[in-house]
Amino acid sequence: MLYADATPAKGTPLMKPKPDLPTLPAAPRRRRLLLDGALLLAVPALAQPPSAPAAAPALRAVTLTTPLFGMEEQGRASGIFVDVMSELARESGIRISNMMAPKVRGQIMLEIGSADLMIGFDNPDLSAHARHVAPVASFDVGIVARAGVRLQSLSDLHGLTVGQLRGADYSQAYARDSAILKYDTSTMSQILQMLALGRVDAAIGVRESLYYGMKSEKIAPQRIGDFLPLESRQAWLHYANSTYNAALAERLAAALQRMQAAGTIAAIIRRNTGDGADTARR
Repeated sequence: MLYADATPAKGTPLMKPKPDLPTLPAAPRRRRLLLDGALLLAVPALAQPPSAPAAAPALRAVTLTTPLFGMEEQGRASGIFVDVMSELARESGIRISNMMAPKVRGQIMLEIGSADLMIGFDNPDLSAHARHVAPVASFDVGIVARAGVRLQSLSDLHGLTVGQLRGADYSQAYARDSAILKYDTSTMSQILQMLALGRVDAAIGVRESLYYGMKSEKIAPQRIGDFLPLESRQAWLHYANSTYNAALAERLAAALQRMQAAGTIAAIIRRNTGDGADTARR
């Protein structure tokens, strides 16, 4: 049994003490710790997956309920302006949702900022709250009379009543003619029904919309008389002043120009009118 003060037996090699390990000076040791810490902090950042691409911008369009241009049945929207807006979203890469509304309500939506875009014809109320982005197409505006009314000039309507959409601005010559009685309604469908019943003597609007509406309302051709063309009106893409974004407006304008150059808008018009000939000019 060995005790703490016992000496090794003869022949047993002596245990040499281990030399002390070298130590780093304090300053280099701190630098090394800081470097290690920085590397550890960098690891989670390097391990993170790449950030997702930014979502495409989104805009809200309102399309006015007008025969041929904006119609809604069983929750499904259709028409020339509906189709143009849908194609514009695809061509521009901007997500555009669409809502349907009567004329006055649609313009109020632009005014208060609950809608961003509208395709339509200029009028003072619209111009006060929205600005042009780019032209879409031009259409012939005129007046269709009930059967029995001879219609060769505006003077033939003196003393007669013409149904018109409230707030619309069709023709300056027609608007200035105070001898023509003018009756405001909210929808083109209402105007055409009144025309068929003889409650108004004529109706004013875009030619294609008038005749498409009469067909949809099943108004017999013998109830309709002459058509008087007045002028050609340009339909514009409008952007609400309250939500206007110049960069997005430029993208939309460029996309519309490409659509016109490719004949896309003309094809949409032909498809909706069922006419092989162009019913509108670019």
